[in-house]
Amino acid sequence: MPLWEAGTPVGRFTLLAPLAQGGMAEIWLARQAGQRGFEKLVVIKRMVSKLASDAEYLEMFFTEARLAAGLSHANVVQIYELGED
Repeated sequence: MPLWEAGTPVGRFTLLAPLAQGGMAEIWLARQAGQRGFEKLVVIKRMVSKLASDAEYLEMFFTEARLAAGLSHANVVQIYELGED
């Protein structure tokens, strides 16, 4: 997995700053830029590199995303996009 640092483009997002890291994933503040000055702050969650090649952890990560995407509550983050880079 490539090293992430502030300023790195990830798809249509630009990493701004790391927010936290746990045992399974790290989260980053990022900016999504669009046409005519459109910008939106987002958070990107990425598996830690030592688990990224473990099929069992990958499945848990994607299962969590699928479950969270089905929820709509003020205290639960919304999933807008899921992908691999």
